[in-house]
Amino acid sequence: MFQDTPQVGWDYTTVYVHIDTATHLVVLYVLVSCVALIVKTGRMWSTMGLFSRRAQRSLEKAADAIQKNDSAKLRAAIEQIGRRAPEAGLREWPDTEMESGSIGNALGSAGRQFARNCQSVARVTRGLKMWIALTPLVFGLYSASELFDLFRSISYQKIAGLSATFGSLESLMSMWQVGLWLTIAYLVAYWHFTVRLDRRRETWAHFVSETTEMKNDAVKLPR
Repeated sequence: MFQDTPQVGWDYTTVYVHIDTATHLVVLYVLVSCVALIVKTGRMWSTMGLFSRRAQRSLEKAADAIQKNDSAKLRAAIEQIGRRAPEAGLREWPDTEMESGSIGNALGSAGRQFARNCQSVARVTRGLKMWIALTPLVFGLYSASELFDLFRSISYQKIAGLSATFGSLESLMSMWQVGLWLTIAYLVAYWHFTVRLDRRRETWAHFVSETTEMKNDAVKLPR
C-alpha cells in the first residue's frame, strides 16, 4: 500500500523577506513626494481655480462694464472672481473710487495684489521643478546602492545563479517604474500650472491695458 506523502508548501506567516534600509528610505521618499504633490496641486487649484477661462470672462465683462459706465454690471463681474484668485484685488474696488472715477488707484492696488499672488504661485511651481530634478537623483543613488550590494554579494559568493541576479534586477526595475511615473506626474503638474500662470498674466496685462486706455481717454467710472 502506498502511504500518503505529506504535502510541502509555504506558510506566508513564516516567510521572511528582507528589505534593506535603502529600499525603506526610497519608499518613504515616494510616500512623502506623493503627499507633497497632492498638497501642492490642491493649493494651486484653490488659488488659480479649475478653469482659467472663467477669470478671463470676468475681466472681459469688467472692462466692458467700465466702457459702458454700467456700475451694476461692473460689480457683478468682479464679484464672480474667486476670493483667492490672483485677480481678487478687484473685489476690493471701493465704491468711493468708483464715484470719483479713479481707475488708476483701483488698478494699482489690485495690480500689487495680483503680483503678490502670482509670485506665490511661481514659488510653488519652482517647488514642483525641484521635485522633478530630485526624484531621478534619489532613484539613481538607490540604484547605485542596490547594484553595489548585488555585485558585492556575487563577489563574496553569497548568491549564485542567474535567477538570483535577475530577481534583484527585476526588483530594481520595479522601483524605477514608480520613480518614472512620479517624475512624469510632477512634470505634468509643473507644465500645467506654468502655462496657466502665463495665461493669467497675459489676460491681466490685457485688462490693465484696456482700462488704462479708457482712463487716458478720460472715461469716468460709473456713478
